Amino acid sequence: MYPNENYFKYFPNDSIVEIDNNLIDRSDALKTGAWIVLSMGIESNELDEWLDDHLGAIDGGLLLDFASYQIICEANEAQHYPDYAWEHPLFTGNMKIYSDTKISEFFRSGMDVNTRQAFLEWWTDKADKNELIYISYDSSNKNSQAGDLEIVEFGHAKDDESKPIFNWAVAHDITNSMPLFYEEYLGSIVDVTQLKYMVERAKSFGFKKVGFILDRGYCSKQNILFMDENGFDYILMMKGNKDLVSSLVLANRNTFEEKSVCFIPQYATNGITVEHRFYGDEDRIRHVHLYFSSSRYNADRTELEEKLAKAEDLLERQLDHTISYSSMSFVATHFNLATTRDGRLVSFSRNYEKIDHETALCGYFCIIASARMSASDALILYKNRDESEKLFRSDKSFLGGSSMRVHHQLSLDNKPFVTFVALIIRSWLHKQIIAYIKASNKTCNWLNVPSLIRELEKITVLRDADGRYRLNKAITKRNREVLAVFGIDEEQVKAKVKGLSDVLFDVDQATMRSAENKNSSDEDTEHEEENEWEDQ
Repeated sequence: MYPNENYFKYFPNDSIVEIDNNLIDRSDALKTGAWIVLSMGIESNELDEWLDDHLGAIDGGLLLDFASYQIICEANEAQHYPDYAWEHPLFTGNMKIYSDTKISEFFRSGMDVNTRQAFLEWWTDKADKNELIYISYDSSNKNSQAGDLEIVEFGHAKDDESKPIFNWAVAHDITNSMPLFYEEYLGSIVDVTQLKYMVERAKSFGFKKVGFILDRGYCSKQNILFMDENGFDYILMMKGNKDLVSSLVLANRNTFEEKSVCFIPQYATNGITVEHRFYGDEDRIRHVHLYFSSSRYNADRTELEEKLAKAEDLLERQLDHTISYSSMSFVATHFNLATTRDGRLVSFSRNYEKIDHETALCGYFCIIASARMSASDALILYKNRDESEKLFRSDKSFLGGSSMRVHHQLSLDNKPFVTFVALIIRSWLHKQIIAYIKASNKTCNWLNVPSLIRELEKITVLRDADGRYRLNKAITKRNREVLAVFGIDEEQVKAKVKGLSDVLFDVDQATMRSAENKNSSDEDTEHEEENEWEDQ
């Protein structure tokens, strides 16, 4: 609302500040809800204090702004950051909007290896080293076509094998639902060989009473023996048809699948525990938990039949053509192939003995554990690893991490660090949601991070004629429900908006005063030049 002459008649002592929108490089409407919640997560984890101490107010705030941009916009392109900053409050000093050029410079020179290492040491020191925690370790690779990156190599890509890659891995604290540390390594190094270096790094951070929860990609004789030698507990998952455990599955088949005492209700799965010695090690007993799931049986059987049908279709088209399959390939093991001396395929038939053997193992999976525990406890611990999987999906799907979009090694070193900070904040959001669901004993389809972010973005403030930002509408019922997940009420929102408005008002006033002084100085200069001309 704009006051008319009668306003000053009745309120003569009030002064109205007029805002020159041409001078203020910020939107009149700011999306504030997500910023309020993210600032709570940043403060509760003391991220702002550490970054301010080690990077300064400008670079520390810029790092938090870009991490927030990744969480809210699910993107990591530097060129789109100014658009985000235009309509959001910021953590940078004076909420200054920096260009994409400044962002690129920040990634190249804003941090170094000492800063990144110091942060990881500080962050891991926050964990209780005397408490037994389980670490879920998983890795992913990212495609890259940039030519000036030392770490990028051709390797075992999960998405596009025609492009070089680098690997990015995160150790996730299952016990406390937070990421602990991360590491990057060459694209040609496979997961199974990298594990021992991660274990050594965990030891370097002071973790002694830890267990590792790993998927089948890390299961090998060398890794199991290595963790045994270092005294670490571990939980390894593998399918029931793997050679290491398939004989155990077949030996115990039809002994527990229909027994109610073996039923694990949380996952509608039956399980038992057997003791076994692997690799000829007579001194060490390992606990193997065998599981059967009827729903998994249907999925495994359907997958097997689809693979057989596709292989048959392929072989049908290759009749009377020269073929070449390795002895361990799916086609060679599941089909009987009749070929001529020169390798032409004459006929084929299904290898029913092999297919029946694999069908008998459908629906089974195993967990190998170093410590004694029940089949139920082992499965619950492993299923908690889903948080680690969601963390990786967050990186690729919800933080824009499917591609790094950098062309310099320094940027590639620093950008994952910013992404790791974003993962910490996003994991905090997820942790609050899980705590709320457990406390309230209710759930619904909007109780997830992306849905809550979208709802929080609807809480906006609008700049009025007096230069102050205020809520442009009342807090809705859904807004209050979302804010309650994070323990925030309407009064706290208003207080946060009041503080934000004061900061932006002071910044805007300083901007206009600076512009006025510049204009006044320019006018004085022009006046002096005119006088000099007249004197001449």
